[in-house]
Amino acid sequence: MKSTLLNDKSLYELGSTVVEAVIIIPAFMLLLLVVCQAVLWAEASQTVQAAAASGDQIACEYGGSLSGGVSAAEGMLTAHSSGLVYNGSVVGSLLPASMAEIKVSGVAESIIPGMHFSVSAVRIGPQQRYRSSG
Repeated sequence: MKSTLLNDKSLYELGSTVVEAVIIIPAFMLLLLVVCQAVLWAEASQTVQAAAASGDQIACEYGGSLSGGVSAAEGMLTAHSSGLVYNGSVVGSLLPASMAEIKVSGVAESIIPGMHFSVSAVRIGPQQRYRSSG
């Protein structure tokens, strides 16, 4: 009689282990998926920021132009995005007081179905020009 009670108890414990595994494993996999998505978004954000910085540097240097900055940002974005950033766009504009603005935006690669995470960066800097005093 003791052996059947012991066997019944171990069967109940085995059943509870399966139920716990059915709950814990999908939750862990979902957590892992969210962490991977966060890493992809961070990498895409870093790429967009680097492209904006590159465009701003070219647009603001002495003898540089806004169109040169936009093309530098586009080149950097296409060269380094490698599938991380989709629908990337670069917009440049001149602001008052000889300031150049470079905006880079796009959509980060998504591994979560149906979700799209946008990334963008804006860099503003003064255009270097020779100005006579007086």
